Amino acid sequence: YTKRDLGQSSPVPRAPPPQTATMNNPVSEEQMQQMQEKIKDVSTSFSKHFVLGYKDGLVQKIKDEAEPDEESPEQLLSPTPPDWDLKVGTFTKRGYNNTAYKKRYFVAKNEADCFEIEYYDKEGGKLKGKLCCAGYAAAKADATKDKKSKPNGIVLTPSDESRRVYYFGCEDEAQQEEWLEVFKNACQKGSVPEHVDPLVQTGFVRGFNKAKESQGYYWSWSFDRAPAEMIAKLMYCVVDRDVLADIIATITTPVIAARIIRTLQAQIRSMCLAAANAAWSGVAATIDALKGPFEQAVTPLLSTLVEAQVSLKTTIVEKAGEVTGPAMEKLGSIAIAPVVGIAMEPIVSAFAACLRDFKAELNARADTIKSEPDSKPSEVREGINDVGWNYYSRSPMRTAYQIMSDFESGPLAALADAMDGMPLWRFVYDVLEDMRALLKRAWFTFGELTGEVDANVVELMSRLVHDVKLGIGKIVTNAFNSLIGEWLIENVTTPALDLIAPVTEMIPEALTEIINLEALLEDVIADVLGNAIETGCVASIEGSVAGLDNWEAA
Repeated sequence: YTKRDLGQSSPVPRAPPPQTATMNNPVSEEQMQQMQEKIKDVSTSFSKHFVLGYKDGLVQKIKDEAEPDEESPEQLLSPTPPDWDLKVGTFTKRGYNNTAYKKRYFVAKNEADCFEIEYYDKEGGKLKGKLCCAGYAAAKADATKDKKSKPNGIVLTPSDESRRVYYFGCEDEAQQEEWLEVFKNACQKGSVPEHVDPLVQTGFVRGFNKAKESQGYYWSWSFDRAPAEMIAKLMYCVVDRDVLADIIATITTPVIAARIIRTLQAQIRSMCLAAANAAWSGVAATIDALKGPFEQAVTPLLSTLVEAQVSLKTTIVEKAGEVTGPAMEKLGSIAIAPVVGIAMEPIVSAFAACLRDFKAELNARADTIKSEPDSKPSEVREGINDVGWNYYSRSPMRTAYQIMSDFESGPLAALADAMDGMPLWRFVYDVLEDMRALLKRAWFTFGELTGEVDANVVELMSRLVHDVKLGIGKIVTNAFNSLIGEWLIENVTTPALDLIAPVTEMIPEALTEIINLEALLEDVIADVLGNAIETGCVASIEGSVAGLDNWEAA
C-alpha cells in the first residue's frame, strides 16, 4: 500500500505482512516455503539421476551394438506382442463434468496397446477417450450403497484418492460378468505406454527410482501413470509426509474441516503437477542437447571404457566386501536356503501340470485345425488369449496357478516372519508370469510351424519341454531378484555407496563424465547376488529339473 492509494501524493512503499495461517487458508508463508523446497528437492534429484540413467543406457547401447550377437539356445520363437482386439461391446459410462450415463462403444485392446480400453460415441464413430487401467481395481458396483452406480454396473477404483473413479452400466448381468473379467485383466496387466525412445524410458525409470529412494521410499512403486504424474505423486507424498500432515492436524472445526482439507490437498496436488511437468520438460530439453555430442564422445573411447569398468568392478568388489559379504550370508540364511528348500518341488509340479494342460488344449485346437485348415490363425490367437487367464476353464495355467497359490498361502507363508519384510507374493507372481511368457511363445511357434498338424504338435511339445528345462533356473533366479530387490537397496546398495567413494580417484580423466560408480556398484551387487543364488539353488534346480522328464504322468 502507498500514500497515493490513500489519496496522498508521495509514494511510501510498505512491505506486506508475512502470510499467517487462517481457517480459510491454513498454510503459513513458512510452511508454503517448506513445501516448495521439498518439491524442488525431488525435482533436482530426479533431473540429476535421469541424465545419469540416460547416459548409462546410451553407453550400454553403444557397447551392445559393438558386440556380436550370441545365438540363443532356446528353441521356441519370440513373438511380437498380440495386437488383435480382446473384446468389443456397447454399454454406458458415467461422465466426469456432466455426470449423466451415456452409451459408448468399448474396444478392449491387447498387449501391443498396453491393454488400454478405448471408447467411442458409437461403433465406427468418434474416439471419446482411452482408459489405462494400471493402478485401478475393477469390481461389481453396488447400486444400493453407491448412488453413482447403476444396476449391473462396474466400478474402477484407483489405488489412491487423487485419481478419478470410473462407473459403467451394463445391459444385463451376463454382460457385466464378461466385461468385469476384461476390466480385471486390464487392471492386472495394463501399463502406461513407454516412451518411444528406450533410452528416455531408461532414464525416467532410473531417475524416478533414485529420487524416490533419496526420500526414504525404498519399496517399489508401480508405474501406473504418465511420467510427469508419477513425479507429481512422489512430490505430493513427500510434502504430505513432511509438511502437510502437520497442517491438516491443526484443522479441527468439524463442520468445515473436510471441505478445507480436500481443497488444500487439491491445491497442493496441482502445485506438484505443475512442478513435475516443468521437471519432465526440462530433462527432455537436456537430452536433446546431450544425445548427439555424447554418443560421438563415447564411441571412440569404448575399448578404454570396457577395460576401465572391468578394473573398477574388481576394486568395488574389494571395497564393498565388508557390506556385501555379511549381507549375502544373511540373505542365504533368511531367504535363499529356506525358500529353495521348499520351492522347487511345487514349482516343478506347477510346470509339469502346465505342460499337461497345454498339451490337452493344443490337441483340441489341432483337431479343429485338421477339420478346418483355415482356422489355424484364429485358433492360435485364442490359445494366446487363454494363456492370459489363471483360472479360466480353458487356460493351461489353471492347475499351475492353484499349485503356486497353495504354496504361497501354505509353506511360503510359514516363512513370512523370518523373511525380513520381503514381498513373498512377488516370488510366486514372477514364476507364473515367466511360465505365461513361455506358453505364449509356444503358441506363436505353433502358428509359424508348417507341415502336417500332428507332427507340428510333437515338434512344439519337444521345444517347449526343452525350453522349460533350460529356463527354470533362470526363472527361479529372476523371481529371487524381484523378491529381495527392496531389501537389497536398503541393506546393501545404500550402505556400500560410502565405501566406494574413494574409487572415484581411479577413473581415467577422459572417462569421468561417462562412468557411473553407482551403476557399477549395482552391477557388482547383481553379480554377487547371482552367484549367491546360483550357489544356493544349483543343486536343488538340477535335481528337480530331472523330474520334468516324467511331466506327462499326472
